[in-house]
Amino acid sequence: MSTEFVIELPDELADRLAEEPDISAFVTDCVRKDMADERTLHTLRQAGFALSPARLEQAGRVLDRALELITPELGPLVAGPRAGTPDAPVLTPDGSAFVLDTPALLAFACGDDGVAARISVASDRRLRVVIPAGCLASAYRQTSQEGWWPLDLLAGLRPTRVEPLTADCSAALGLWLRSVPAMDLAQAAMEAARAIAPIMTDRRELLGEVLPKEWPIIDL
Repeated sequence: MSTEFVIELPDELADRLAEEPDISAFVTDCVRKDMADERTLHTLRQAGFALSPARLEQAGRVLDRALELITPELGPLVAGPRAGTPDAPVLTPDGSAFVLDTPALLAFACGDDGVAARISVASDRRLRVVIPAGCLASAYRQTSQEGWWPLDLLAGLRPTRVEPLTADCSAALGLWLRSVPAMDLAQAAMEAARAIAPIMTDRRELLGEVLPKEWPIIDL
């Protein structure tokens, strides 16, 4: 079942819609994405996170500052085997808001409103939130089984993407492990390099030893 609407749009929006071969399908997709983003915020609030407009605005400013540090010069600094793409190195950001290191996942599991707010803002902006599988496993290991449900919730949210450890990235991960003391931290650094995205963590000093000093870190 469908319903017809007649609407007025500013010229710049009308011009943009005119570029689409199927305007109805395009508008439908946009509205569905907005509904999904609204559900992300609703889901986080239902889970007990206090996400006021003021807190979301603050989270947006934090994300803005981190993304402003993503420059064209960062990509070449980590391109090649260490980024896990030796044949076609990533040189530009891939639409990710940030990578969640293990401490950020643990903070979310403990009810940290700041982490949840940044995830909600990323969803609203249609940016991905990258969760390295090694970090997620480490967070589960450090959390009692009764407290696993926030991690389950986080992994299932629309903007999150759990990056698995695969055979294809084993060599790259091995290179990172030569410089960092833990598997989860190595994958966090690798995924940030692959996505050219900030990392949310409290391990700034350790990451500073393996990533360029210019790399944006979102501190917990």
